[in-house]
Amino acid sequence: MPRFAAAMRVSRDGASEPTSVSRCMRVPTRRRAAFTLASLLFVAFSPTWAEVAPNADLKIAPRWGCAWVAPQITGSWIMFRYKHNWTKENAPTGKVFIELPAGVKCVSAIGLPFQETATPSGGSLVTVSPVELYGPDLKGGLFYLSTTLAPGMATTGKAWAEWDGGKSVPTEFDVKVTDARPVKQPKRLWTGAAMWPYMIANWPDYYKQYASLGFNHQNLWHGAIWSTDKVNADVVDIVTQARKAGISTSIDSSTAWGPEIWGKTPNQDALAMFTDGQRAGPCPSYRGPTFDDWQAKLARIAASGVSFILSDEETYGNGGFTGACVCSRCEARWREWLKANRPGMAYVSPKEVIAKNADMPEEYRAWLWFRASLTTERYKTLKQAMARATREFGVKSSPAPMLGWWAGAAEDYTLAVCMQDGRALSGLIDAVVPQLYFRYNMPPVVLREAIRRHAWATQGKAMWAGLDGDDDITSGRGGDFANTPGLLTAAVLETLMAGGKGYCMWAGAYMDTRQWAELSVVNGVIAKYEGTFLDGKETDLFRAFPPEGKGDYFHPYSKEVFVSTRETKSDALILITDYRAERTPFWVERSTAYAGPINLTDAFTGKALVKLAANQWDFRLHLKDLPVKLLVWKKGPAGR
Repeated sequence: MPRFAAAMRVSRDGASEPTSVSRCMRVPTRRRAAFTLASLLFVAFSPTWAEVAPNADLKIAPRWGCAWVAPQITGSWIMFRYKHNWTKENAPTGKVFIELPAGVKCVSAIGLPFQETATPSGGSLVTVSPVELYGPDLKGGLFYLSTTLAPGMATTGKAWAEWDGGKSVPTEFDVKVTDARPVKQPKRLWTGAAMWPYMIANWPDYYKQYASLGFNHQNLWHGAIWSTDKVNADVVDIVTQARKAGISTSIDSSTAWGPEIWGKTPNQDALAMFTDGQRAGPCPSYRGPTFDDWQAKLARIAASGVSFILSDEETYGNGGFTGACVCSRCEARWREWLKANRPGMAYVSPKEVIAKNADMPEEYRAWLWFRASLTTERYKTLKQAMARATREFGVKSSPAPMLGWWAGAAEDYTLAVCMQDGRALSGLIDAVVPQLYFRYNMPPVVLREAIRRHAWATQGKAMWAGLDGDDDITSGRGGDFANTPGLLTAAVLETLMAGGKGYCMWAGAYMDTRQWAELSVVNGVIAKYEGTFLDGKETDLFRAFPPEGKGDYFHPYSKEVFVSTRETKSDALILITDYRAERTPFWVERSTAYAGPINLTDAFTGKALVKLAANQWDFRLHLKDLPVKLLVWKKGPAGR
């Protein structure tokens, strides 16, 4: 296994943190019904129960209220969430107890020492100590569990904590067994997830298990990227073992993560200047020594053999960068850009354009495109540096590194805040990864539109989607999109049907076993039909129309029911999605583009689902249990 001196998390905004705290995991403000008072039977397992009154301010339960396990996975990933009222300063250190039912065992507590003892019920009691009782998913809340129970079975477990002078109320939670049968890895489409070092180091038989779930790519997040003056032995170890299992590896970097790049006393000339004279973050036009040092470090990652370097530029402009940068260097470049790209537009100073943006929409829009052009320019120089580093160091464990881009979608926010021109970058970057997050209140129907807008804007160039398995459970509309069965399946298939080349989940460390199992099934279907996904052309043969009993064709519900079709000469895939909160039957109609008979089977089960006679134009469908259905049309000799 790889060697790691200390496990660190890197939050989504780029900050490195100890595993006891993660700022991208928020303390939930609404709790599930799974939080219940414990039975008095806990007296037998808790030596301090009779001495200390239970403290209701701390509650522990698995994320999304359920611990999912699968017998085919040697270690099922479980994250326990903590709800409490402590601050970091006054949080105690104590012990965490997890009572597991019969048939479920603890494999790892992610590096922390634990003891497992038998209970009278035939299960076991896992004791983890010491645990700092602070944070929503503190160190001590991350486990790998194994099970001998059969898929479909359900039971319960309990969790609580004890500390000097205190004890939490035990919480009962569901334990459910899902199916995670091995599937084939796709060969041409990328199927990946962002993986933390402590996941890799603690997941038993990680490479075999990850590959068996149909994943062929992993995106590494850890601190090795900042120490690349020499070949990083940990990364080489990971990459070499991953390649043997058919898994390619990418690693992340960003120009906006603070002292790791700019130093504790940053070069002021390298920082962006705001209209009030304050400086923060990288200047878009700066190309001096600090930029050269960052670029050289990043390029030398080639020596570790990674296949992709994913530059996390979603964070480039976070924090009010819409108005940056107005330094003299950027102002001079702005003059040059206007002459070359907007010859009919009169020069207006950056400060005036920013201050009067509502009254100067044309000038302000041009200003945003100008700043994005500097990001494209920076990526071009980086890709050249990577090519030089590849020639210098050689790549022994994988193909020559490609340059990836953790991007926003091709939308106004990306242009204004992140300083990115998706169209220009798609022609330069090898793997464009628009980040499409449920957690930011992005309903599935909006996610679909974002994917298709990006695919349209870039004509599908090098596009694969960064999808979110870590929705914000405090969000308003339902809150748990990413863990609703079928929605990750829909998100992946929407990406491929729009012309995407694959997907990368954000993030493996925050997903649970149910999500891994769902994606495994999708990966198997991708492997079976990837020729149609990649070589098929999108057509408009089918469309869905409003549900029964809901009025005419202008009913708003109709906007959340969709059909997408990709066809080759021999077959076709038809993706049907219904993103309504309350799904009712609806009609799928076809045009006269093909009037012959059509037999449609379910891509996941292989069962015949629809049989259309010649000149039969519609069929009725009800996606009652899941919001997505993928159908296969095997064309006969008289087929379209």
